[in-house]
Amino acid sequence: MKKKILFLTLIFSALVLSFMLSSCGKGTKGLEFVDINDEECGVKCGEAINEAEIVIPKKHDGKKVTTILKNGFMNCENLTTVTIPKSVTKMEMGAFFKCNKLENVNYKGKISQWCNIEFEHSTANPMLLAERFYIKGKEITEITVEDTEIIRAYAFFGFEALKSANITDSVLTIESSAFAGCINLESVRLPNNMEYIDKLVFSSCEKLDTVVIPEGVRKIHPNAFMGCSLKSVEFTNTEGWYKVAKEESTDGEFIDVTDSRENALAINSKTHTEFWKRKFKVVK
Repeated sequence: MKKKILFLTLIFSALVLSFMLSSCGKGTKGLEFVDINDEECGVKCGEAINEAEIVIPKKHDGKKVTTILKNGFMNCENLTTVTIPKSVTKMEMGAFFKCNKLENVNYKGKISQWCNIEFEHSTANPMLLAERFYIKGKEITEITVEDTEIIRAYAFFGFEALKSANITDSVLTIESSAFAGCINLESVRLPNNMEYIDKLVFSSCEKLDTVVIPEGVRKIHPNAFMGCSLKSVEFTNTEGWYKVAKEESTDGEFIDVTDSRENALAINSKTHTEFWKRKFKVVK
């Protein structure tokens, strides 16, 4: 009887150990890790440079894997699928540069966590080359961004499969080039609380033909919608908008923003020197 109990105990312990190892995940063999501090480390391909599928672990030797290092997976010519843990908070320049066969990006966190990753450059984001993006195994073509105050620069850069983005009012800031190159993006809902539409945020979103400018927006960068084919731009608050020749100008030409088609023509055809602002009324 004791032998049976001992045997069952050993089996149970083995199963628990197996589960722990699989849940922690050692990642792909051959990856190289570099210490950042006592609690964090970065990762690069190392000897796994020829692998087709790479799984980045969330921990290595007890340290969180928080950074995909500069040029970390550059020239991984056979790489088709990469799995990124939610522990990653930064991807440095060239992280996935020239990974020309990359097709799939699996992310183990939430959309809000992806939005908070610091992408140092467009070449840091694997979506520049990949065709499909998965959140916890589910392919993503539509997103709702909530539970975060920011969408960082290059967050969805080159995400060609993205068709719609619902950005809730929790978001206060969308940084430059966040949705640049989303060539199939057709629908965007902007948050009411944002004040500034930054440079190149929606540049080259070729199918984006309609946008509503929320009441809270005070400024629109001249290149915010560069390369779009806008047919309609509706201002929620139509009072006080004007154009200036330079961004730093304090006064300009007032324009009628009640005609959505005229607004679209103006934004599509404006030069790089024009800048849209809204006048503030001084309350005494």
